[in-house]
Amino acid sequence: MENSSGVTQTPQDKGHNPQPKRRVLICQNTACSKSGALAVLKTFQALELPEVELVASGCLGQCGNGPMVLILPEQIWYRYVRRQNVRTIAAQHLRQGNPDALIPSMKVLQESDTALLKNGGDRSQLWAYVFLLLALLIGFSMIAWALA
Repeated sequence: MENSSGVTQTPQDKGHNPQPKRRVLICQNTACSKSGALAVLKTFQALELPEVELVASGCLGQCGNGPMVLILPEQIWYRYVRRQNVRTIAAQHLRQGNPDALIPSMKVLQESDTALLKNGGDRSQLWAYVFLLLALLIGFSMIAWALA
């Protein structure tokens, strides 16, 4: 499309950005930051990833597994991601659409695998599981004490 000065404009020239096919959330909260999340984010940013929106996110509710990376809309989580893993994730998952080819220990869960991660790491569900585990631990301790 030409403007009044005869210059052809693309939709990007007019400030129109197409919707990304995927969003990659890279946790930058305290625990993940201490584990090198900023380096992971910068490595993703250095790659040419068209149609991918990179988001420096807050806590994803998976403290202790970080740096965490969540890829949407598939809702596939990666834990313990290091700068060296980013190119593999980008090549296999983001470019080729084959997350199953990735390192099994890095891939955490898909949305259908558990209710705990269903809402992007919803903390209210996380606390419900923590309290359930505490109740079980106390219950087993009381049984062991009674049997002793």
